[in-house]
Amino acid sequence: MGRGRSGVMAACYLVRFKDMTPERAVSEIRLIRPNSIETPEQERSIIRYFDCLRGTASAQIQAIEDDTERFNKL
Repeated sequence: MGRGRSGVMAACYLVRFKDMTPERAVSEIRLIRPNSIETPEQERSIIRYFDCLRGTASAQIQAIEDDTERFNKL
């Protein structure tokens, strides 16, 4: 239906490339497409992504991000 996961990806795009906070990105997506980002877990995933970008994520999440970055350089 293009609301849950698609909304999360669109919000992550806004966080990364438009320098929005996770809360503002979620609001913007919901203004464009009501009921997007359907669950609290989806909202938390956007916040975790933001934390990874800032380097303030938990050690476990940061390790996954570091591994992904190393993989992308291959």
